[in-house]
Parts: sequence; structure tokens; C-alpha cells
Amino acid sequence: MVIGLITAVLLLIGGCAGYVTGSIFEATEEAFEIEFDEPDELTSTTEDVELAGGLAMLVSLLLFLGAGLARVAIWISLALLTAAMPILIALVVIDTTSLFAFVYYLAILMVGTCVVLMSISYWRMMNA
Repeated sequence: MVIGLITAVLLLIGGCAGYVTGSIFEATEEAFEIEFDEPDELTSTTEDVELAGGLAMLVSLLLFLGAGLARVAIWISLALLTAAMPILIALVVIDTTSLFAFVYYLAILMVGTCVVLMSISYWRMMNA
């Protein structure tokens, strides 16, 4: 539960920062008709950073719900954590090289840990 809450807060902060940064850069590109991204580069574009930030905020909501239900409904909490994992992997695929991608990599590790621990807890509860 605690790891899920920490991950949710990290994703919320990182997602908000990524979304705002991507939006500001995109608005600047539109206003001054300049391009910060080169089409041949293998780095994340401003649109990628903005999209990944928005998805990170969505995942943080799932994690907040999952952490809140951890004591009451462990099965639903585990399902929310498991549903958040593919979205986190999609975040890393969308935004691989920005400054905010570090938070997404860390979130995959932490949510994976939560899924394993919650699965063990659920298995013990069912076999007790």
C-alpha cells in the first residue's frame, strides 16, 4: 500500500511536470513557428512528452484507487495495479528519453514490486 502511494505521488508530480513542459514547448513552437525537435532524432518529441505526462496522471489515479482499496478489497486493488502495468510500459515506449522518463522507469519497478507483494498477500489470504 505504501509503495503504491509513493509511486502514485511520483507519477502525479512527474506526469504534471511532463504535461506542462510538453504543452509549453508545443505552444512556443506554434507561436514562434520554430521546431525544437528534429524529425530524424531518436529522442522524444514535445508531443510525446505531453502525451506521456497525461497518461502518467491517469496511471497515478489508478494507483491512488488501488492503494486506497488495498486493505478493504485486495482483489480489486491487485487488478488496478495489474491494469496500470501495461499503461506504464506504454509510457516508456512513448517517452523514452526525456527527463521525466526516469520517473516512468522507476514506476514500472515499483508497481511490479507491488504486484508481486500483493499477489503473495492475496495467495496467503486465500490459503489461510
